Amino acid sequence: RLETINDVYNITNEEQQLTIDILSNVDYSVSSDVNWLSVMSDNVSPERFTVHITSNDDFESRTGKLTLFQREGDLTASIAINQEKSEPISVTVTEAGTLISQLDINTYQQIKGLKITGDINGTDVLIIRRMSDLSYLDLSSAHVKAGGSSYFTTDYPKDCFIENDNEIGTCMFYNMKKLKTCIIPNNIIAIRSSSFYNTGLEQFSIPSSVKTIYSSAFTRSNLKEIYIPDSVSLIPNGSEYPFGDNSDTYVFQECFNLQTARIPSHWTAIPYGYFWGCHTLTSINIPEGVTSLEEVCLCQCWALKDVVLPSTLKKIGHGAFYRDAVEIITIPSNVETIEENAFGYCNSLKEVHIKASPETLKNLSTNIFAGVNKNQVTIYVPKGTIQSYILTPFGDFPNIVEE
Repeated sequence: RLETINDVYNITNEEQQLTIDILSNVDYSVSSDVNWLSVMSDNVSPERFTVHITSNDDFESRTGKLTLFQREGDLTASIAINQEKSEPISVTVTEAGTLISQLDINTYQQIKGLKITGDINGTDVLIIRRMSDLSYLDLSSAHVKAGGSSYFTTDYPKDCFIENDNEIGTCMFYNMKKLKTCIIPNNIIAIRSSSFYNTGLEQFSIPSSVKTIYSSAFTRSNLKEIYIPDSVSLIPNGSEYPFGDNSDTYVFQECFNLQTARIPSHWTAIPYGYFWGCHTLTSINIPEGVTSLEEVCLCQCWALKDVVLPSTLKKIGHGAFYRDAVEIITIPSNVETIEENAFGYCNSLKEVHIKASPETLKNLSTNIFAGVNKNQVTIYVPKGTIQSYILTPFGDFPNIVEE
């Protein structure tokens, strides 16, 4: 037999050795599915074995699995090890700008986890930014106030301040590469430009209080999924500006780990470069009501195979799906404009189904499908329109049929 006495062990977050008792009359081996849980080979017997467990320095609990295998037979058993998370340092700031007075001035720069209650301003953000090992920041009980000192200077050059209450300021956490989790207050109304640019951010929830997200707010972060609540609105003419606090372009550019994105149901566009270079993005909703996919909005999303375009769509902008993995695409009946390189170098493309009439789809660039092997693609057009479409850039494809 090969049996466990306890199937589950709940342990503290400290480094430790754990002896596990079993019932066995066969030779067995033990494997672990995580690197923080290892078997001490010198301490394995028919009655027990010992494992070494490293400290959990993260601010989430974790679970590892040990599997016991009979060496000559098919008996198995398994054990779950649940290890508690680390707890962040918790401080209360009674007056904005005084965070440093609540910390040990000699060691605060080594803080890894921090929870702040009370008012904070730019002076406090400056102190937070000096915590080079900070991976967890909980501001859920904090109130962000305008004022205080500059906490960052950009290349423009421009000194960054918190200019308004209840906003995540421009470049507030810029380049904090170890910051994995940040919980912001649920009364934040704006997330300013480059606020989480090039951070290690893996988990982030946008509160339903947020009304505006500005350019490059999350560019090059490590987010895996994002849900943009319906409270967030597009900036009027926001795609006309390349960058800054009048723009909502490039917001999730080069979030290389982003797999799933949800945009608000009332949006009428996906802005310029919004998801540019999200190489692992596989799922995104484009809701009914969207009329424009702006330039390079989903460019170089290498894993994006399936996209459903809404019936309200009128424009597919320059490079919108450039170098994506799209295999089959349907052009809705209301589309009027398809710009240069909209589907350039989509090398997996097999079928294009056009629902629009030639009279509607009248603004066509000559290089919509630049770099695509046209011999492997079939173009499907509405019945009775093939002669008209042969005279357009779609006529470059040898396989064009009516449906």
